[in-house]
Amino acid sequence: EDSFLVGPLRLFGRTGEFHGDGEPRERTARLVVPSGDGALRHWDVYHNVSPMDPRGHYLLLPALDYRNEWREQSLTPNDCCDLTYMASTIDPPGSMALSFNSVGAGASQNHIHVHACVCPPPPLLGRANAADHPSGYAATKASATRTIRLESGVSASLLDYPCTCVKLSARAKRSDQNADHVLREMGDAITTIVQVAQRMEAPHKVTWTNNDALRIDNLQQDEFRDIAAVDAYVFFRRAELSNRCRGGFRSAFSEMLGVFHSSSEEQLESIGGNMAGVLSDVSLEPRESVWEDVCVALLG
Repeated sequence: EDSFLVGPLRLFGRTGEFHGDGEPRERTARLVVPSGDGALRHWDVYHNVSPMDPRGHYLLLPALDYRNEWREQSLTPNDCCDLTYMASTIDPPGSMALSFNSVGAGASQNHIHVHACVCPPPPLLGRANAADHPSGYAATKASATRTIRLESGVSASLLDYPCTCVKLSARAKRSDQNADHVLREMGDAITTIVQVAQRMEAPHKVTWTNNDALRIDNLQQDEFRDIAAVDAYVFFRRAELSNRCRGGFRSAFSEMLGVFHSSSEEQLESIGGNMAGVLSDVSLEPRESVWEDVCVALLG
């Protein structure tokens, strides 16, 4: 009933016995993303239904007008570069996160899609320190245990976090001629790490934010907007479900970042307040081996 292609919540435009009655979900907006070769790529925006957020929870999909975009839930190099660019444009910085879940990592639909969520998440409204970690998510506060820096200035770090996670960061001034180049290099680095996970056949999740723009001291509002700052978090998983969780609980995009949504009392009781344990249960280990593969792929 919640399929993108059939049923009352579909994004697809046809009606009938197979597709369902009534009109499909209305498209909210279309985003135009410049590419490195001068072409333009299009992404559609739709309201999403779960988890519910009164401020808005959205789906981003490559424009469904193009049949070549009717494809599986797997990130391509173009996807990684497009989403990096989109994350750099979030204004105010840190007010939204973009998240991709692969099949086996929380995705309920095997059709390419990305979540766009307002930050901070509802449970943390009024409690997150916007001057420090505006997203409110635990993963954005995790410290690095290992870090490498690429020639482009993009950095990659292994985080001290319950689930194996590699963070990438890039920052450039939009007024500088190399800003677009830095963002493309960031997108390429994310592609490389995603391909490591794909070769491992490891379920994975990628989240993009532009929180770092808020951590730059002594900048005025117009100077903030001149900063293209993007963080990306790539989570490596071994499984979708933790054995300790009951009631069909899945760790999807917000759970991997540290905010859990339970749809029943059974799910809540099975977690037992041990959210770090749930994340550790689904983490791909040993993480030092994952980090070594990432470094080899990035540095050649």
